[in-house]
Order: sequence, then structure tokens, then C-alpha cells
Amino acid sequence: GGAGNHQENKLISAVAKMAMDIGPKVYEEVVEAPIQQDTQAFYRAFSQQAISEKSCPEYLRSLRRCLEDESRMVDMYLFEGSKSKVISKVEEEMIQNQVDVMINMEGSGLLHQLKGRHYGELELMYSMLKRSPNGLPAAIAVLRDNITETGTKIIQQRVSTSSDSMQVVNQLIEERALYDTVIRESLHGDKAFSNAIQLCFEKVLNSNPATPEYLSVYLDANLRKDLKGKADEEAEAIIDRVMTLFRYLHEKDVFEKYYKQHLAKRLLSGKLSMEDHERTVILKLKTECGYQFTSKLESMFNDIRTSQDIMQDYKNHHLAATDGGGEEGRPSPIDLSVQVLTTGSWPIDRPSQFRVPIPKELQECCTSFEDFYLKTHSGRKLAWQTNMGYGELRAGGFEDGKKHELCVTTVQICVLMLFDGEDGGGPIGYGDIRRRLGPDLPEAELKRTLQSLACVKGKNVLVKTPLGRDIGDADVFEWNVGFRSKLYRIKIQQIRGVDERE
Repeated sequence: GGAGNHQENKLISAVAKMAMDIGPKVYEEVVEAPIQQDTQAFYRAFSQQAISEKSCPEYLRSLRRCLEDESRMVDMYLFEGSKSKVISKVEEEMIQNQVDVMINMEGSGLLHQLKGRHYGELELMYSMLKRSPNGLPAAIAVLRDNITETGTKIIQQRVSTSSDSMQVVNQLIEERALYDTVIRESLHGDKAFSNAIQLCFEKVLNSNPATPEYLSVYLDANLRKDLKGKADEEAEAIIDRVMTLFRYLHEKDVFEKYYKQHLAKRLLSGKLSMEDHERTVILKLKTECGYQFTSKLESMFNDIRTSQDIMQDYKNHHLAATDGGGEEGRPSPIDLSVQVLTTGSWPIDRPSQFRVPIPKELQECCTSFEDFYLKTHSGRKLAWQTNMGYGELRAGGFEDGKKHELCVTTVQICVLMLFDGEDGGGPIGYGDIRRRLGPDLPEAELKRTLQSLACVKGKNVLVKTPLGRDIGDADVFEWNVGFRSKLYRIKIQQIRGVDERE
């Protein structure tokens, strides 16, 4: 086995033929058994030397050559039935007894090949390990430990912003894609590997209760802007990679809660630039989890579409009334847009609801819309969620003579309108503002609104005395005539509460 010259081999061949002529038992005792012992002894010594000198890929290539040599030797000199017995001795010594050393080789073993994406070498390792009963289980154990260790590092990263969540999900997607490629290219789609890898990812993803939120944040960012301009196939591939991770979640309803909140913000802010992709996600969620899971998401979409039709009808009605010179026929300087939402379908948090006492001009528009809506939808009730609204306000009165368009929330509009008209820009004390906006507006909300309008550099269209970030009961506010900005359109974001997550 593995040794001997041509003359010896010819002699073996002659002896083998003679022995078989006498009978199979004699052939087994006289020829097969000694050759098996010889093969085993040779490869025991050879494997120990080779494993200490060679890298893992070199050792595997050497192993493949040995198997080919022995197979050829049997074909030439022995009977076919001997092949599996001789080959099994090579496998026992070179694979079975060296599995752990081989796959854990520093700088060339299984994990080194995985990290270097050496798919060809991994395929060779797989085909060799498959020949031994302990080969694949040992490789699966190493991969399982690696996924658990790497995945845990990824999933337990400190996350304080949405870009942190994005990073976590991107790294998980990359890790999962690597194993998908390995299973496909190197492991011939092996079910045992595939199942073990699935279980590890499932365990890792569910080890952090925030994973459903991370996945929703990731989809939100993609559906807002990141998928823009991407071809449909590319966009669908990104969505599919997130869905692969979504399948592992045990708490799919937690994901749904966050997804609903994110979708509501996209729909209500008019940031629905990629409706096709939005529908793709909902369809995939429905396929995965059934109709119940997505019924409210679909209802939210329908509300927005219906609202667009209602607004068109209202504008046509208003136009007709204006042309007819009727009592409500004064053209309004306000361009009103109302979204009529079905109670129960939207993630509107009851405790955070409050009424904002909106300015008279706006109130007239709202009353006009409500009259029109209730005439055409009898039996319905409208409850205005003014704290969820936003609008655009044209503002002037600055020293440089420029005008700006301010993108603000309804609460910010209510505060700013106090500085319009007879007050001519203030000053107005905090207590007076509070009294004029009424008891329904929570004090914390009012203070955050004033902070957003007076304490953020580049957005401070109001000025506060005394200066400082905190709002005190004795503070006085007035129009900031010295305000300057290169931008015509300025978005003034509401400042978040301490307990509001990003």
C-alpha cells in the first residue's frame, strides 16, 4: 500500500490471481488482509508527517492523490471487491484520525478558508470530510460555534441611532449571504449544514429583543430613500435578504408593531416615493404570516388612497362654490390637505393624543371640510388629530427683507401665529403663550415646541429672553428680526421627548 515497485506489484497481481483461483476465502487471508494492514501502517505514518508539514489545502490535495493512487493500484492488481477495504484504511488514517487537527489548522483550516471565501478549497474539504463518519459533524460544530460567536458580537453591538441599527442589519445580511454562498458553491446544498446554520442564525437573532425593531428601521430607511433609483431586481434582492432574517424572528408581532409605526410615518409625511416596493414588502409579509398580519397595513394604504380622492372631490366642490359666488365661495389662502384614517387601523397612541387650539383661519378650513365630508359620508364621525398635522408657513419680517417657507408641525404653527398680526412679533411671555393655547396642550409639548423655534441654531425664528436652552415660566419670546438663512425652505423639526426612541 502506497509503496513497492512495479516488479513487486506484478508479483502481487500473480499471487492474487492464484489465491482467487483456489477460492475467495484464501484470497481474503493471503492477499487482502496483509495489504490492508500494510496500507494502514503506511498511511498512519504518512498522515502524521504530512499533517505536521503541510497547510490544510496542501494536506487535502495530498489526500486526494493518495486516494486516486490506491484506487488505481486496486484496479491494476487486485479484484474490484478489495477497493472499498483498501480505500477505507486510507480514509481512516488520513481523515478520521486527523479530522480535528485538519479543520482547526491555524492560518489554513476551515475558518480561514471561510473568511477568505476560498470556495474551491472548502468544496475539496467537504468532499474529503464526507468520506469519514466524524468528518461533517466536526465541520458543522466548528461552523456552528463560529456563527454563534460572530453573530453574537454583531447583535450585541451598542445601538443608539438608526444608523447603528442599519449597521447591525447590514452585517447580519452579509454574514447570512456568506453562508448561503458556501452552502451553494462548496457544500452542494448539504441539508445537515443548511439546517445547522439556520438554527444558529435563529438563536442569534432572537438573543436580542431589539432585533425586530432593527429590521423595521432598516426597511424604513430603504423605503424612504436607499432603494430610490435601484432596478426592481436589485431592490427585491435587498428586501428578500431582510425577509430571510425576518423568518428567524420568534416575535414577529413585535416587528409588525414597529413596521406599522414606520409605515404610518412614511404615509402621513407624504414620503411614499416607492409604492411598488412598499407593496412588495407587504405581499412578502402576507405570504410569510397570512392575511391577519398585513390587514391593517393594507387598510392604512387604502385610507391614504381614499383620502386623495376625497380631497380631490372637496377641492372640486369648493371650486364650484367659489365660482357660484356662494356664501362659502371665498377663495381660501390656505391649501388644506386632510387624511381620513380608519380608527383601529393606525398605530395612534391614545395617551399621546391632545387637542391643539388651531388658529381661526385654519379652523374655518377644517369646518368647511368636515361639513362637506359628513354630507357625503352619513353616519361617520370625524375626530381631528391636530397634534399629528404639519404644514408650510410663509414668513417674513426679517431685517434682510428675505422671506422663508417654514416646514413645521401644527403645534409650531399655533405658536408662530401668535406672533402674527396685531402683536407684530411680540414680545409675549411664556405664561401668556400657555394661557392663549389652552389647557389641552401638555406643558412638556409646549416647552419642546418653543425650544425648537427659539433654541436651535439656523432655525431660531423666535428669540428668547433670557438666552439658554431650558424654557422657564418667566421667559419672554419675540420674532427674531435678525434671523438669517441661505435656505428659502427651512424644516424646523419638533424636539423629541426624553422617552421617545429614535
